[in-house]
Amino acid sequence: MRLKLLIFLAFTSLGGCSVFAPPYLPEAEKSMASAYTSISQITACVDLGLCATPASFTAKESDYISAIAGMKTAETIVSNWNPPFDNAPSSKSKKLLLELIDGCRMQLVSLSDIHRKNGVPAGVGLTQPVDVSCNQALRATQAMG
Repeated sequence: MRLKLLIFLAFTSLGGCSVFAPPYLPEAEKSMASAYTSISQITACVDLGLCATPASFTAKESDYISAIAGMKTAETIVSNWNPPFDNAPSSKSKKLLLELIDGCRMQLVSLSDIHRKNGVPAGVGLTQPVDVSCNQALRATQAMG
């Protein structure tokens, strides 16, 4: 009887985690990490003063594309996870994680528009919103693990 109670408690306590937080989705973390690597290459280009002209956009276009594709992949993976209950805290966690990823993507798209039209001079703070937003999205994705 004591063993059955112990087994029951173990399963209910472990199962309760899925109610409060999304499960660890390694594919989402991998996609966000890959996106963040591309973002770091873009921001390093800006920091070094190599992205100050609109003509420099072409050299970084593939990094923008890779980063945005990685974020969209992560969004799709997280979106496809269904919480056990609609009103569970894990539903809110899923929504917040998707908002963080989307915020990162929007900041990067904004930076790419500026880069394409005007270039991004070093030291003017244009990369900071991207760095902060995308770092939060990556950390939130990693925190699921």
